[in-house]
Amino acid sequence: CPEDITVYLDTMDCMRSICYNIESMDNCTNSALVIPGYTYVGTLNGNTYYISDIGALNRKTWQDANLAAAQIGGHLVAITSTPENNLLRTYIPFAADPLDRNLWIGLQYIPRLSNFLWNTCEPLDYENFAGVQPPNTDSAYAYVWESLNGTWFDSPESVTNRYIVEFEG
Repeated sequence: CPEDITVYLDTMDCMRSICYNIESMDNCTNSALVIPGYTYVGTLNGNTYYISDIGALNRKTWQDANLAAAQIGGHLVAITSTPENNLLRTYIPFAADPLDRNLWIGLQYIPRLSNFLWNTCEPLDYENFAGVQPPNTDSAYAYVWESLNGTWFDSPESVTNRYIVEFEG
């Protein structure tokens, strides 16, 4: 299977692409890469998903989670369809510790733009906000995916949570 790769980013551009070659073999037993500190979730439409492992050491602020995802070649997940949300809901295990149940996604509300924005610059065409979400939109928020039912709710970016990483196919 492919060797580990390391990607160093000097900026956090939304439109950045990283290209690399992977030599393939017929005898790979698992197509998912093992990434220390992360658990493989699944693959959909060529994209692959991981979650940060359970535990306080793997909980980060939104900014730190966004950076950590970029450092391993991915990004915080941009959930753009019901099948994508359902994949996450089906394969992300429910954590016993309430502090491990909420996971950062790549969605933010940007007051100066009066708009929601995925960190990938994709438009918010699909949404799965919980209950009375989104809230009053007079300040910046990042969004969390709730593992019990797969809905999204706002959270101050300074809170620490686990996070979902998406690797584009």
